[in-house]
Amino acid sequence: MKQTLSHIIILLVCVLTRLLTTANYVEDTETMNFILGFINYDIASGTPALPGYPILYTVINSINFFTHSLSTAFAVAGGISTWLIIYYTSRILRVTLFSLEGGLTGFLIFFNTSIWLMGNKFLPDLMALAIALPVFYYLLVDNFKARYLYKGWFLAGLLPGVMFSYIPLIVLPAIYALVKKRRFIWSIPFLLTGILLWLVPFTIYIGPSQLWAYTEMYFNSLMLTAGTANTGPGFIEILEGIWAEGLTGYIPGRNLLAIFTSLPVIALLFFGLMITLSFGHSKPKMLIGLASLSLFLIFSYIFRDSNNLHRHILPFLPFLMIFICYGIIYFLVNFNFMLIKVIISLFLILYVSLNTGVVSDNSKPTAIASMSKRLLKKDLSDVRIVSYPQINQYLKDSGVEAASFEDKGALLQEDELHNTLLLLPEGYPVPDNYSERITEKHNPMINRQWTQLTLYNYK
Repeated sequence: MKQTLSHIIILLVCVLTRLLTTANYVEDTETMNFILGFINYDIASGTPALPGYPILYTVINSINFFTHSLSTAFAVAGGISTWLIIYYTSRILRVTLFSLEGGLTGFLIFFNTSIWLMGNKFLPDLMALAIALPVFYYLLVDNFKARYLYKGWFLAGLLPGVMFSYIPLIVLPAIYALVKKRRFIWSIPFLLTGILLWLVPFTIYIGPSQLWAYTEMYFNSLMLTAGTANTGPGFIEILEGIWAEGLTGYIPGRNLLAIFTSLPVIALLFFGLMITLSFGHSKPKMLIGLASLSLFLIFSYIFRDSNNLHRHILPFLPFLMIFICYGIIYFLVNFNFMLIKVIISLFLILYVSLNTGVVSDNSKPTAIASMSKRLLKKDLSDVRIVSYPQINQYLKDSGVEAASFEDKGALLQEDELHNTLLLLPEGYPVPDNYSERITEKHNPMINRQWTQLTLYNYK
């Protein structure tokens, strides 16, 4: 009874903190795409993009029925997802949330920048991770129980309805369950139930012929994005994102205090990984987890369908927090000196401080959201806006009305700049004869896309 009450309190804390940091703006084009899906769910028009995310829209619309606010609905779903991630990470470790290992890992997950931010973004990723981790746990559980296996297969069937691109995370656990635990024939009804629970209503809603057409279109689009350098972050950017956004490591331009978390986190990760892999009961799960993350990284790199770095690094974070946790315990047990305790205490204080600082900045609109708000107040009926195609699309979707929207390559001569607003990211050369210049910025740790936009007015 006490543990149940404690879990309810932790769940409420997760939800309430995410509600307190709700972001009431649309931060980029991907987020805009999901938001437009709630206004007019039409996959043919790209709102949302393929594959449609039917479970996400069902869950959020159900919460929104009571909250009458999409940002609040996503915050509630984000808080619940955060709690599920914390809970099932401790289950994977075979400890309770109230043990040192479970409590410390939960603490690190709770305050992690990317996990917190994704709990406030209008995106499906955190919900998908909150389903993928239980699948991982139930398919790899040590003490075999058929009902655990059936739960795992049922949730595996639900996962594509939340986010199809998370399937690589559960491929290896599924193979392990098939080889080690078998009983697949008995598991098929549970897998099918999970799939049909969202696929049947989705098919009825859009029609069987449209479902086939959209499925073909989705896989064709994946093939088109495979390996293209201009779509989403590359391998080095993903690793940098894991380091900076995921582990609070230092990169140029970040708060200098991150320097003091960088060295400790390297040591904690290294020793924590060694300790975790030395445990006989957890080694197979950790190895399968690392292999699954490698498969997901390869998939993310080849099929780069998102520009949001947080989306690419999110699945790595629960496992990295496990390693940091065991690294802390290793130093406390083996080097029980006051200096070690002080260093670890300072690390945790800085970890919380830096991460909550970024979360606090997330309450302020991104550069594109701020610029859109400015332009909505202007009469642009005889003005053309020249920018990148994605920026122009965001402005149009936000309700900005102008005489025309044109690609930045359209302007080649200075004499063509009359009655033009030129909106460009940092570092792009422009003619000097502008009458007004306005710049909007946001913290790159929130979103690395268009961190600074400047509006040049040529009257």
